[in-house]
Amino acid sequence: MSLVKQQGILSPGTQYAKDADVIMTAAVLGWAWSRLTNADVNKRHARVDFEVKDSHKMTQQQLEEQPLDATHTSAIQKLNQLLRAAGLQADQKVELGKTPIWTTGGRITGGSGDKNATDPNRYNPPLPDGYAAKLFLMATNAATADRLGYQGRGAYTGFIDGRTDGQTGLMSTFRHNVPFDITYGRRWHPPEPPADRVWGMIGSEAMQDHEDRDPEKQGLKQQGMHFEGPAPQRGHDICAYTHGMIQAIYDVHFQKLANDLSPTKKTPYNPGTPYEIAVGKDTTKLASCFPCSIFMEATGHPASSTHLGRGESWSPLYPPPN
Repeated sequence: MSLVKQQGILSPGTQYAKDADVIMTAAVLGWAWSRLTNADVNKRHARVDFEVKDSHKMTQQQLEEQPLDATHTSAIQKLNQLLRAAGLQADQKVELGKTPIWTTGGRITGGSGDKNATDPNRYNPPLPDGYAAKLFLMATNAATADRLGYQGRGAYTGFIDGRTDGQTGLMSTFRHNVPFDITYGRRWHPPEPPADRVWGMIGSEAMQDHEDRDPEKQGLKQQGMHFEGPAPQRGHDICAYTHGMIQAIYDVHFQKLANDLSPTKKTPYNPGTPYEIAVGKDTTKLASCFPCSIFMEATGHPASSTHLGRGESWSPLYPPPN
């Protein structure tokens, strides 16, 4: 991936914060347009959810009685005005909802975003079956969960349900360095990364993997996160984090491709449904961040719930060129 060092993302003379706003606004608008003009009339809907503060302490009725968030309401109104100006009809609009109440083992699925918001299986998909059910119970059982991967903020763990044969283990959020190789295209790199951190890392290097911290203030490594590859070089490497859902989607597509290319391929064959579950005590949002949601949309697995929050150092996987 070739490295482009300049002040702005889009051109040398722009401000990267404003460039980022333009890029994400275009992505949100494109996502909404694509969903609302879908060829399948049953899938022509788009919805964004926001998380009500302390919703895990509420009943479902109390959650429904909470007012819509003013900031989100304003953003969705502006989005719909743009869509109308571009030619969509009054009934073709983005809706605003609320993220489901968080519980340990709460599930996000890849694919149920095509279901109507009133469909009970959209926000509360069925519990997994077979071996996938055993993985689910292992990940949500307090006695074993801390031995199964990352448990801190952003602890989204992926797995597969419904595969015709075989199974893949649990896939925790992990950190890696974005490759610098022309194979992957050009990548912008800030000319002056913050002095107290490696660009792309959440928090300082000490917060990441310091071995002698107060147990109450553990770094990511102490909370079970896997760090793939060498330690990042300050001012050069870009760190990224790949969630369980993304890993699960890659796994589903790889298994489908492997079956299609097999001389003894199984027909029909089900590569499975990608799932993601919230584990640990610090992960409360049962909605996919927007970068994750558009990746899921592009790969044919629309998110059960989408929010407009930041995708902090979010990243797809970067498999080897071969």
